[in-house]
Amino acid sequence: MRIHDLAVEGDAAGLRAELLHVEVDVRERGLTALMMAAESPTATVEILAILVDAGADVNAVGSRELEERPIRGAIRDGNLDKIRYLLSAGAELSYRTQSGYAAVLDAVYSEQASCALLDLVAPAGMPSPTQYGETPLRVASHVGDMELVAWLLAHGADAGELGFGPLLHAAALGSLDALEAQLARSVADLEAADVWQRTPLLLCLQLGKMAEARALRRAGASLDVRDRAKRGPLALAATHDDPDVIRWLVDEGCALEEVDLFDQTPLLVAVASARHQSLRELLRLGAELEPPSGTAVSAAPDRETLRILVDAGAYLGDVSAELRQSLRGEGKPASLAEFVDGAAPRFGQTNPSPMDLPFWHSMIHSGQHAYTAATRFEVAVPRPIWCAARFGQSLTFLPDGRMVEIGGEHEDFYDADFCIYNDVFVHGDGSLQIFGYPKEVFAPTDFHSATYVDGAIYIIGNVGYVGTRQVGTTPVYRLDCQTWAITRVATSGDGPGWVHRHRARADGTRLEVHGGQRLGVDADGKEVWLDGARHVLDLATGIWTKID
Repeated sequence: MRIHDLAVEGDAAGLRAELLHVEVDVRERGLTALMMAAESPTATVEILAILVDAGADVNAVGSRELEERPIRGAIRDGNLDKIRYLLSAGAELSYRTQSGYAAVLDAVYSEQASCALLDLVAPAGMPSPTQYGETPLRVASHVGDMELVAWLLAHGADAGELGFGPLLHAAALGSLDALEAQLARSVADLEAADVWQRTPLLLCLQLGKMAEARALRRAGASLDVRDRAKRGPLALAATHDDPDVIRWLVDEGCALEEVDLFDQTPLLVAVASARHQSLRELLRLGAELEPPSGTAVSAAPDRETLRILVDAGAYLGDVSAELRQSLRGEGKPASLAEFVDGAAPRFGQTNPSPMDLPFWHSMIHSGQHAYTAATRFEVAVPRPIWCAARFGQSLTFLPDGRMVEIGGEHEDFYDADFCIYNDVFVHGDGSLQIFGYPKEVFAPTDFHSATYVDGAIYIIGNVGYVGTRQVGTTPVYRLDCQTWAITRVATSGDGPGWVHRHRARADGTRLEVHGGQRLGVDADGKEVWLDGARHVLDLATGIWTKID
């Protein structure tokens, strides 16, 4: 509902206007606007105050499934000012969900967990375990936040929950001197494990206490150990940026492609943790970019991680929607007039056509879906509505650091807002350019590859609309990165056919295409998708060659 959208976005003026004709505690999916705003990083204390002043219930409880509360959302957001405000407005800390979650445990689970946050929720008291056996101390220990562990122990948590013997206690909470003193007394518990099945060596690697880890190894600690999630020494070390330790562990015999309980390799752990130096070292040592559990690119959380993977030859088609949106930057919301003017998708009239529509800029920066825009403005316009939240939209880095996004589709064919696009976004230097093209020049495209070679991006393959596909034909386009004009590349030879979701890699003036799926027909003449093969396109001659 609009009141919820305005509250989440932090639009104070819009929220005040909406409250003139909407009940403040009206619910969407069982939640009030105050519940949503309390957890939203973009909603400020001012937004909470507007809602509370309008009569919002600070102790409202969400649906039976969610059991949300405004104060619980603020705790998870970790915003100390929001928590102070809600407490001053009468919010109660003494909640406990049916599963057993309470204020102190929610604070430990917060991405902004800190001792200052725990100080605010301390009056709620130390909760008993949830139905899953979770306690604040066990959770804090599991994520390796020993400052929180120390705070919780000082405030009455049961130290027995940790499963720490003397050596584990020294490894977790002591200094290098304390650890070595303990080792001098006895090495009998070198392989003793805590409640999370971490040995002292594993715990030190997780905590980034590398000198202590080396001391334990010298004393005879085994590297053939795993924690409860089956993470080994190399995976735990990869959560830190210490390439020397990565190299040391590999030299000591740790396998680069070892997998944990969730099929994560050390490289995927380094990617997800944005540990750039460790990532570079793992790649240098030969770690796989595309392990069986998924591509490294899909786990990349930031631009630098992504750039490291690109330099190593990764395929960018698997970039997450969250990272793609963060790369685009932020902008102001569109007005009603801009929505009406720019809602309809359209092709360019020239090659290229600058498409400087404020609504399009707003949709790119906001990441809103077409349906969300339609419900926000509540004005009847023809569907589909232009949208930048897409599948199969390529992303290519230019040498100067700018990024180019091409085409992609929104929703599936049965949806009112289904559309395959042929436009191009250029951004990354503080500006945003959008180019459109006549469909006769550049057909709508999705799930293609887009590879930079010598001042141009080569766009290969496509899924496209039903009725436009041609068995045995491979669409190849060249996007000039100076003029932004697109031309169709004439090719011959043994090409990959109508291919999509493939990989493409440049080698000088040759483009190697492999994997993905190619279009075929069955005995009844119906379209089928077959496994792709490996082909090379000579860009100088336009000749395809199949590689056995």
